[in-house]
Amino acid sequence: MNKKNVLIYTGIAFAWSYSLWLTAIGIALNSQMKIYLNEGFVEALYSNVLTGKVAIISVIALLASLGPLVGAGVVSLIDPVFKEEFKQRLFIYKSSKPYLHVIGIFLAIGFIPAIPLIFIEGFTSTPISTILLYLITFFLIQLVTSGTEEFGWRGLMLPEFLKENDVWTASFKTGLVWAVWHTPIVMYIFYLQGMPMFAMLFSFVGFSVGIVAMSVVHSYFFIKTKSVLFSVFLHATSNTIPLIAGMLILDSYKTAVFAQLLIWGVIFMIMKRNPEMFPKTKKS
Repeated sequence: MNKKNVLIYTGIAFAWSYSLWLTAIGIALNSQMKIYLNEGFVEALYSNVLTGKVAIISVIALLASLGPLVGAGVVSLIDPVFKEEFKQRLFIYKSSKPYLHVIGIFLAIGFIPAIPLIFIEGFTSTPISTILLYLITFFLIQLVTSGTEEFGWRGLMLPEFLKENDVWTASFKTGLVWAVWHTPIVMYIFYLQGMPMFAMLFSFVGFSVGIVAMSVVHSYFFIKTKSVLFSVFLHATSNTIPLIAGMLILDSYKTAVFAQLLIWGVIFMIMKRNPEMFPKTKKS
């Protein structure tokens, strides 16, 4: 494992993202404004409220997600060996099978917990055409923002950890760093929800557990496809598809809670069907 590359990448990714996130959050708090994030960004975009300083800080927060891409790019410029390894991972995986698996997995994760809630809570009044427009826009934004995180997490960090660790350990380490990297913006989201500090910390632990779970899923598909671009698709898809169920029912928070549990169910099935990929002993 090239520890120097991992440290340089991590330092740049964190410095880029934290500086932009904290700048946007600082301006928002001082000006008593709200940063529009994720699906909120799309909704604000189509509601014509994404203007002026609000638009600026929301875009700054969006650009913060490019930190891992920038970090991986810098390492590729200073290390020709990594550059060649990295280039080999930049291809479009042509078989449709893993794409269909990803779509199926996240449709199940999004809709299984939503089915009983639809009967209990009811549907939203949002037109289907509006939901589709929002989802397509959100997916495209994800591809060029949050999806680009994969150039760092799966393009550099995971392969380096896999050189000295088994898949489970490498996934855990990558997921842990990935979760910590999210800290400023996730804590800001919790703050907007009016959570007291103990609830914010408890929720962040839950968020981190979910990120580690997603790290394992990402590792499985990356090892199968060896394509960072497929990882970008997986990242954007996993963020987008669960929103479908969330936009159809009145209480989307409950679906998010159940979705976290279902991800671990997916991991259990992956490990059962691929025991050779998840050995019980560490690599020597």
